[in-house]
Amino acid sequence: ERSGKMDPKDERLDPVMNFAVKSFRLDPDKWQQSVLRSRPEDASETPAPSSATPIPVLRFSLGFPRDVTSKVLCVSKPSRGEAVTKDNAKQLMFVDVPGDAALSLVTALTEEIALPLLGNGDNCLDWPEGMPEEVLRYMELLKNQAQVVKAQTQGRTFLPQPGLAKDASEIWDELVGEFLKQDSAELVLEQTRPLPDEEFNFWESRLQNLVFIDKQLKSPKAQQLAATVENAQSVYSSTLKQICSSVQSALKEAEDITHNLRPLQKLLEPLKTLDYSQLKDQVWTMMEEVRLLWTRSQFYCKPCHVVVLLQEISNLFIELSRSFLGHGQVLKGLVSDPAPVFESVCLCIETLERLKVCFRGCRAKLKEQSGNAPKWDFPSLLIFVHLDRFLQQLGRIREVYRVTLDMSYLDHATFSGINGKKWTGLIEEVYSHFLDQVTVLFESECDATDPDDQVFPELWAHFHSQVQDLESRLVTVFSRALETRTISTSVGKILQMFGPLLKRPLILEKLHRHINSVWNMIHREVEQTELIVQNQIRVYKRSREQNQIYSGLRTTLNALMFNQIKHFS
Repeated sequence: ERSGKMDPKDERLDPVMNFAVKSFRLDPDKWQQSVLRSRPEDASETPAPSSATPIPVLRFSLGFPRDVTSKVLCVSKPSRGEAVTKDNAKQLMFVDVPGDAALSLVTALTEEIALPLLGNGDNCLDWPEGMPEEVLRYMELLKNQAQVVKAQTQGRTFLPQPGLAKDASEIWDELVGEFLKQDSAELVLEQTRPLPDEEFNFWESRLQNLVFIDKQLKSPKAQQLAATVENAQSVYSSTLKQICSSVQSALKEAEDITHNLRPLQKLLEPLKTLDYSQLKDQVWTMMEEVRLLWTRSQFYCKPCHVVVLLQEISNLFIELSRSFLGHGQVLKGLVSDPAPVFESVCLCIETLERLKVCFRGCRAKLKEQSGNAPKWDFPSLLIFVHLDRFLQQLGRIREVYRVTLDMSYLDHATFSGINGKKWTGLIEEVYSHFLDQVTVLFESECDATDPDDQVFPELWAHFHSQVQDLESRLVTVFSRALETRTISTSVGKILQMFGPLLKRPLILEKLHRHINSVWNMIHREVEQTELIVQNQIRVYKRSREQNQIYSGLRTTLNALMFNQIKHFS
């Protein structure tokens, strides 16, 4: 249609729909929705090829798609000059091929059918002068483009063989130059957080492609082309020589780097399946291998390479830590058994901090080396920017579990004395409110181990604010309780009852005055007890008979008891 809009009720589309539904195993309703949403690239034509992607979503275009790996449906009209009508729609020709085979189909049709037919002059007798040559040139171009794109989908660079030296040098220079500009740092710059396998695969693939390019440049046709332009003293001779020189240099670099990366690759592979508790002991060996890679490789001893590699190693440790903690399940232990999860989070933090310590150790060793050997002078921030964010997230998770464990001392806590019931009620109220805050975290669907998660930081900020408020309320209860305790044994019961909770920074700071009073009380009791003991020792020395010693011992016990009782008055 001229408008470019497609109507799913158009009967001319029925044959296409029937074939597509069977080929792609589509629901007819999905076909209608796709037709309503889609329009071909050229609105002056009816939709020709359609392709299904793994999402799955139908797409319509007038050319072969380059990014499809599932299947391509090719639709052809009965004849070029004939419009598709209701009557001839059933004569449409359909071919479905795997997406990755579409380019092979184009190459085969062009090379085995179109070019032989066009090469036979008897088939073009009625054509205008010059048209067969133009069509033949276009089909050659189409074949070359299909081969280039097919090679690119396989990670290879195909160098087509145009008839003119000018075309060859320009096309080769563009294709080879575009490939040589590829850098493993691109994935890091795109914030995709690649793993070390990406680095290893990049250099392996680069080496294989360079061997493929070098083989093409040394082929008889390429050598003949180079000799022709050189004998003719063409300006394109220098371009071809530069291409060959660049490929040789890149090939030497890729061979060196690939060879020297393999020991590290073998070392990292077992870490993926190693028990996490053993991972920390392997960090130094791994980092030392990175240092050795830096010293033995001729081409990898550049900050741009090792920074990318260390970032990828950091990403690997982040992913291993996230898997160990269960990703989005890490907060589920808050209401069941927080102690093991707390220990696991602490282990992750220790392991990741160990990674940074080992990096600093290897950097120091390189700095101590004599000579002009390159050093790791680049800022560590370039390497650990993502790791530091992850550690910050783990620190928040650890604090949530630490608070939960500390607050658990409030459970079943009871005070005695005149105001004991009142203070016990206040403690129960605080603990109930705290459990409500923990429940919010437990029921959240966020992944607290994901540094990019935007929900957990908000939940953490609210949780932290509520905990500070609850701690202030606890300070009020604790201070009143400590003020009314006049003997150390009573104070000791409070300290034993609430344990680490009293050591929390905010509580400890606000109870500082009361804690000092407790220490002064204990200090006075110790001094008074010491005086009593010293006095009784002198009495023992003057006593010579057993009954006198027994009498003196009884006097000592009475004195110690009196020292406790006098605090009640």
